[in-house]
Amino acid sequence: MTDQEFIDWVRFWLCLDETDITDTDFQIILDTVKGQHPDGSDCQIKYYFAIATLQHLIRKQIKKSSGSTGDGALKRRKEKVGRREVEIEYHGDSDSDSSWESLLEDLKADPNMIGCVVFPPSGEDSIIEAGVIIGVHKNKWDMETPWRQNLSRKCRFRY
Repeated sequence: MTDQEFIDWVRFWLCLDETDITDTDFQIILDTVKGQHPDGSDCQIKYYFAIATLQHLIRKQIKKSSGSTGDGALKRRKEKVGRREVEIEYHGDSDSDSSWESLLEDLKADPNMIGCVVFPPSGEDSIIEAGVIIGVHKNKWDMETPWRQNLSRKCRFRY
């Protein structure tokens, strides 16, 4: 894939506009990812590029929210009437940074959600080993089974 195809894919996958992040920022992030993973497949580059972009958006949101003094909107209200205490919390548009964080956690938990197998099994890891149980007795309450006969033996210990 070309750099522009990677940028278009991430822009589509994260539903971003040019106002959210510029192509020059995308190119810097993509160059960093390709430098860190020179032997990565296109699918792995997509995965690491999406992670790096989400981390950039989270940092950008933190920077934007730390510089602001607030819009004066009420976010949490606590009331006490007699013995009853009520706390109400309002959610607004400022929770978009937590949605980026939750998407980042989901992506790290399931890398294949980007639409391809990021880390395919290879070599010894792709071999599935299983055991076969042979000789299962049909009547588990039968007293003639060897393991049941050993339960009724009396053991004598000498001190």
